[in-house]
Amino acid sequence: MYFTAEQNRRYGSLVEVSPGILSCNSTTAIKTVFGSHQWRKSRFYSEFADFNGVSSLFSETKHERAQILRRAFLPAFARANLVAMAPNIFSHIYKFLAKLDEFERAGKPLEAYKWTRYLTFEVVTDVGFGGEYDMISSGELNHPFVKDFDGSTSWGLVKTVFPLVDKVPDWMIGKTMAHWRGAESRTLKHAQGGLAQWRYHKQIGKTANRVDILQRLIEHGDQHPNEKLSEQELETEIMEIMLAGGDTTATTVTYGLYELAKNLPVQERLRAALRAEICDPANIKLESLEAVPYLDWTVKEMLRTHPTLPSMLERVVPPGGAQVAGYHVPGGTVIGMSAWSVNKLPEVFPDPWAFQPERWEKPTPEMTANMLTFSTGPRACVGQNLAIVQTRIHIGTILRNFTVQLHPDTTPEIMHTLDNFQGKPVEDKVFLFFKRST
Repeated sequence: MYFTAEQNRRYGSLVEVSPGILSCNSTTAIKTVFGSHQWRKSRFYSEFADFNGVSSLFSETKHERAQILRRAFLPAFARANLVAMAPNIFSHIYKFLAKLDEFERAGKPLEAYKWTRYLTFEVVTDVGFGGEYDMISSGELNHPFVKDFDGSTSWGLVKTVFPLVDKVPDWMIGKTMAHWRGAESRTLKHAQGGLAQWRYHKQIGKTANRVDILQRLIEHGDQHPNEKLSEQELETEIMEIMLAGGDTTATTVTYGLYELAKNLPVQERLRAALRAEICDPANIKLESLEAVPYLDWTVKEMLRTHPTLPSMLERVVPPGGAQVAGYHVPGGTVIGMSAWSVNKLPEVFPDPWAFQPERWEKPTPEMTANMLTFSTGPRACVGQNLAIVQTRIHIGTILRNFTVQLHPDTTPEIMHTLDNFQGKPVEDKVFLFFKRST
């Protein structure tokens, strides 16, 4: 992301960054590039995120199949379903608050990125398929699920650079990459185990009132037999729920807490707004959090300044070519736009590097149109509403109960974003102090 942003800064809004691949940061190009299903996702997505040759909603490059998968997912992210999921999310955040109390009593800083990952993975596996991973309690042991997740993601990136690497034997690629390759199959076993557990719970009547995503996917298949997902496709979607839904929100929450610790007036204004709306900090409801405009602005600013997918989102120019940013681009060319760059265009977001939730009090049409954190158009992130609800619950509940302060070791250099397609702090150890707020 840094390289492509620099090329655009130096040479203009449309720059060839490698053969056949252009980086674009023009405000006039977003509707063109992302606004039509004729602009399909590039092969990067399938090489990065297909599992055992089966594509997910995220990685599917064919529009027709992507639309079927999207229709299957939409009921899971309907407003009524999100409201029904909220108690599950709160049950995990209150476990997290107990962990914050534990660290405060010990006088120790929290390793924020590590623990927010455990929190968000617990949530996404719960609301995704009724998973029962108690990562917060066992966090000190470095839960194997998270290790396998990291290895699987690394292996996905290797495959995008070397598409034939799957055919190379372990002894030729070295121990580290062999471990990454094995992590992909181990993560698949987590998914298969989750699906088997869900089916067992359904058999004994435990899932009768579940509102998880898997439940909605299966219901959609029952109602629309022609769009029913196979067992392998369900496993792949569970993989995608785990991989895409957990780490992305953890990154948002970690950077959000960091920004609040760094910008104390913002933190104090947010806490005051939460206190004015929520009298009992031990009994917080989603509706109460949604009634706090400043929390909404703060979450939007977190998503703007630290998008969880900062790398280029690639689309393929349709046959016949297209006009993009004032240039004719031949069909078959790949054009990528980066949320990390577009979200900071100064002509759209004045003083773009400043963390200013107030800018969202009266957003301009240009701000809304150029907010690329969840992509946009027919292939925009289908789970963005769940991500926003989850972030709102996490940030609102934490800040209503605790103040957050920087540890001396948590510097801008530590928080520098590492672009592994999914962004993360360059150093995993992000230390923050939390103190109960009366």
